[in-house]
Amino acid sequence: LMLKSKDMFLLDHSINTTVMAILIGYRYRFSKTELSDLALGTFLHDFGKIVIDKLREAGSGTAAEELIREHPTFGYMIIHNSQGSSPIIAQIVNQHHEHQDGSGYPIGLIGDNLPPLSTVKREMKGKIFRLAEICAVVNAYDNLLLNPHHHRPNSPADAIKQLVIDAGTKWNKHVVQTLVSVVPHYPVGAFVK
Repeated sequence: LMLKSKDMFLLDHSINTTVMAILIGYRYRFSKTELSDLALGTFLHDFGKIVIDKLREAGSGTAAEELIREHPTFGYMIIHNSQGSSPIIAQIVNQHHEHQDGSGYPIGLIGDNLPPLSTVKREMKGKIFRLAEICAVVNAYDNLLLNPHHHRPNSPADAIKQLVIDAGTKWNKHVVQTLVSVVPHYPVGAFVK
């Protein structure tokens, strides 16, 4: 209920990103537990924006852009301090704006552009959590398509094109490739054989 904001975008965005993340998780043959953690973490990834809305209503003097960059941290703190919370879900929430090249926020973690599989050997210190990489890609895709607060909406083909351009630097290139195979991105009215 807390995700139902005035314009319903936050709830719709949470549902859209969760569905796409699950489809990607299926492609990687994640276990039921991994899919569950990925789904819940992705659904709650923007939970910290609720805190920002409350701060804005209270007349906080902090600049809007500065506040919005803190929403992963606010969401992480809420989930991490909740009874029975999962550290995996909390990390998805905290790291969904991290980029492969380290230019993301709130921590500035880097990625190694490996498939997000638990069997892949990787150094974890200072690196983006593998399920957060999936959340980052689906979040970017849905924002490119539908976010009324940032820019005019893009077509699915244009959104995919932008993700492919940024694959390897911003987004995990394997996750982007998997998203491209999962999401239909044909223009409206196109005939597909």
